[in-house]
Amino acid sequence: AREYLASRGIGEATAERFGLGYAPDDRQAFRTAAAQHGLDENVLVEAGLLVRREGGEDPYDRFRNRIIFPIESPSGKVVGFGGRVLGEGGPQVPKYLNSPDSPVFRKGEVLYGLSWAKHAIRREAAVLVVEGYMDAVSLAAAGVEHVVAPLGTSLTEEQARLLSRYCRRAFLLFDSDPAGLRATFRAGDLLLAAGVHPLVVTLPPGEDPDSLVRKQGVSGIQQALAGAVDLLDRKLQILEERRYLSSLTKLRGALDRLLPTLRAVRDPALRDLYVARVAEKTGVRRETLEGEIGQPPSASPRPPRLPRPPVPLVSARPLSLGAERELLLLLVQARDFVDRAAERLGPEDFQDPAYREIFQALVADPELAAPPAGMGPVAVQRLQELMEESRRLSDLQKVFEDSVAHMRKVRLERHAHELREVLAQETDPSRQEALVRELEELARQRRQIRADWRQAIRPRPLPNDHPKPYGGV
Repeated sequence: AREYLASRGIGEATAERFGLGYAPDDRQAFRTAAAQHGLDENVLVEAGLLVRREGGEDPYDRFRNRIIFPIESPSGKVVGFGGRVLGEGGPQVPKYLNSPDSPVFRKGEVLYGLSWAKHAIRREAAVLVVEGYMDAVSLAAAGVEHVVAPLGTSLTEEQARLLSRYCRRAFLLFDSDPAGLRATFRAGDLLLAAGVHPLVVTLPPGEDPDSLVRKQGVSGIQQALAGAVDLLDRKLQILEERRYLSSLTKLRGALDRLLPTLRAVRDPALRDLYVARVAEKTGVRRETLEGEIGQPPSASPRPPRLPRPPVPLVSARPLSLGAERELLLLLVQARDFVDRAAERLGPEDFQDPAYREIFQALVADPELAAPPAGMGPVAVQRLQELMEESRRLSDLQKVFEDSVAHMRKVRLERHAHELREVLAQETDPSRQEALVRELEELARQRRQIRADWRQAIRPRPLPNDHPKPYGGV
């Protein structure tokens, strides 16, 4: 195992830094070691580290003869493992194997490397998305630290939304073969829908990020990033290379490949640029493209079932602002909650501009001890009030969960209100049906949220000799 890692440019220090390990080629090695530490066998089966077959057979190790990569939540807790087989492994042995989904692990909701890359991603205002564990480790070890990898699957909607909490640009460094291009374009559309601008990086033939950084160092990666192309432009390049845009018989197929990207983009300015670009390249009128964008991929002909009248939002605003302040007070008093808040919320979840600015400042610098340069005067005053607050929060976890839940619920209600306004003006039955389905999904999500942040607040004054948080700065 050490020889294999060394052959891939991973020395002992790097292996230690990323917690890499080895699972022996033995069906009972982990089970035996776990028993010596008194770990509950049933828990290990539930976590997927041991496998129990029907018929009464003793559990055996899931990971065997593999390099092991711990998978962490964004806050740094190990929630699962990935294993890369040593050697060829045979036709029935998968090259990469992940822990199965469990009560603490959903592979579609976690990104490998995010726990140690998140600060670099914020600093660079961008993320590199690569295909495998080794690509991520090799780049990070070479000093390119703003890198993450999906867990052996295509990027998911949840992973795209997670990345949107940290940055607004993503460089996709996937393979350039047909499967890699399909994964690139699927990931790009999901990122656009999450508000992240995707750029496609084309690596030299036969290279992946791991091999490129080992051969050419950081300069090789930087050169590849410098040649990154916007997702839509990359699609158009490929369609031009395959003569889709110069053939009337193929033009419809070209549009079918471009429309998902046009539908996915949420940024109004970027969407306008995309539509103009496709109209220019294909010769299809802008009005026609906009009509096509408005058509959902699979519209149902049945008439829509209209939702109930909208719920007034007037009373939600002051309650939401109270939850926003309570959450920020928690983040000031307990800084280890900042990263957890950034995983669950974004700036758009804050209705109050000053609170939004304070949240962004804390996410950018979790150790913030004074208002940063450039912060608005209202935000400065409120941040100072939060830092000088004498009330000490108790039951921090409940305050956190309930405040986040309340803010998420208000955001969903706000979105539903906007959709109802659009629905009231919509005349296309298929578009009405799509809007109704989206409203029903929002209602389902709201019903799942059961929290009242006010019940979590238990004011407890600080003792007279207790210093104010961060010196009252």
